[in-house]
Amino acid sequence: MRTDWIGLFFLSLALCIPVACQPTEEATRESGPNLQTVERGMSPSDVRAIMGPPRQTVRENGDVQWMVYGTPAHQVMIYFRDERVVALPRSGAAPVYSGVP
Repeated sequence: MRTDWIGLFFLSLALCIPVACQPTEEATRESGPNLQTVERGMSPSDVRAIMGPPRQTVRENGDVQWMVYGTPAHQVMIYFRDERVVALPRSGAAPVYSGVP
């Protein structure tokens, strides 16, 4: 009888893991086509209009430095200098930098 319960446990686990590991609709939406329309030189409000509210906003002296989108496991960080986008990722590749030391 114990073997049946162990087998049932592993079968249940095997069926649940693929469902739990799928990216959320929010993470897919935020890092997908919308990100491709964000351009260097945009303001934080321009980015919010395209991407929606960020998961986190990092500020320094009142100015936006980073906006973080997605989930902790799949996050997208957009870097600002002087309230303008200067670095952002492009489709899984290394971020595109402009004027960042």
